[in-house]
Amino acid sequence: MRSLIICLGLLTSLPAMAELDPRTRSEVEQLFTQMRQSACQFERNGTVYDADEAVTHLTRKLSYFDDKGKIARSEDFIRLAASESSMSGKPYHIICPEQTKQDSADWLNAALVQIRQKN
Repeated sequence: MRSLIICLGLLTSLPAMAELDPRTRSEVEQLFTQMRQSACQFERNGTVYDADEAVTHLTRKLSYFDDKGKIARSEDFIRLAASESSMSGKPYHIICPEQTKQDSADWLNAALVQIRQKN
């Protein structure tokens, strides 16, 4: 019985899982849509991925940082999850046809500005 009480006490003292606010969730989803609709590729640690693979990876990172309560705004997502490798520290890049390779943070921040102007 004592073990049960201790376990229940520990469970109730854990922080609640964070959840993105609706605006941030919508903006991030729109960023993912723009990535998927572009002809761009995503470079991570020297390997180039298509947009679907990039979105899958970034979704996992978003979830990780959101669970820790670190994503309050779309800019937090870009800075923490979508700019560089958590493992190597190397920046992510976006490679679009007939354009210079650019840091993913620059591409995503520009896309976010466009999204907000539309909304």
